Amino acid sequence: MKKTINLFVDMDGTIAKFYYKKNYLEKMYEQGYFENLPLYAIAKHIDDFAKKDTCVNVYILSACVNSKYCEQEKTEWLLKNMPNINPKNFLFTKVGECKAQKIALSVDNIENYINILLDDYTINLEQWESKGNNMVGVKFLNGMNDTTKSWQGAKVKTFKQLEEIIQKLAMYGIY
Repeated sequence: MKKTINLFVDMDGTIAKFYYKKNYLEKMYEQGYFENLPLYAIAKHIDDFAKKDTCVNVYILSACVNSKYCEQEKTEWLLKNMPNINPKNFLFTKVGECKAQKIALSVDNIENYINILLDDYTINLEQWESKGNNMVGVKFLNGMNDTTKSWQGAKVKTFKQLEEIIQKLAMYGIY
């Protein structure tokens, strides 16, 4: 029996090139920073996948810095670059807030799904997986992370690799 999957995709460092500007940590509080982030190639594939796959619910799950521009600019970026994902599936947390706790409050019947988090940040993935057997973390390797190799779970560089994990989880509940 094929299982239904929720795919939660981080934005910064996963589908959007967050580190592309010099002094990005200071600039991300400025107007215009988030609306102009370039895309990783995986973003287009995820958007196309959201349009065609009926057994996978695609969400964006992104942390926002304390800036009056951040959430609005991220929403505009997503509307422009990820048009096949329903805007009601754009979920935002505060920086440091546990993403798994956010979805437990925002998504109905979360316990009835396999919930995958695609993220570039190991701490988010560890927190995610600590919330239950139906919570699967997948690290996106963006060329700047994974320097310490601390994440021991699934890792992907391409959409094809992610799709293989999704298919295995949908069919067997394991990858």
